[in-house]
Amino acid sequence: MSFLKSISICIICLGLLVVSPQASNAANKAPEDGVEAEPITEFVSLKPLIFPVISDKGLTQQISLVISLELEDASREYVRMYEPRLTDAYLQDMYGLISGGYNGSMLNGNILNIKLVKDRLSLITHRILGEDKVSDVLLQVVRQRNL
Repeated sequence: MSFLKSISICIICLGLLVVSPQASNAANKAPEDGVEAEPITEFVSLKPLIFPVISDKGLTQQISLVISLELEDASREYVRMYEPRLTDAYLQDMYGLISGGYNGSMLNGNILNIKLVKDRLSLITHRILGEDKVSDVLLQVVRQRNL
């Protein structure tokens, strides 16, 4: 009886060894025709942006933004290569918004218009990196400090 148990266990083990590589190969196979592969989403955090709000009364606020980019099939290195250009464009645009450009609509009273900021950052990002590279611009931290 124990001989039959030993043979049964050996057969089961051999069966697992034969089935296991087939299952693993099926999992690693490229998608079949008509089935699209899921795009790889990656997030890249940029260095914080800090800029002052200067009015006719002098320095009134300091605004800090931490931005992350959601990438679709784009490499982190591609974004890092253009990060200085992105930072420059972000700062130029934000200074223009704060100083009253675009009808002075960046600040509602003393409160930052987050939707406008996000829309402007998205526009700049897509212009520099390309619309097909970045799927979203995420504001991770928005901080205003009155001085």
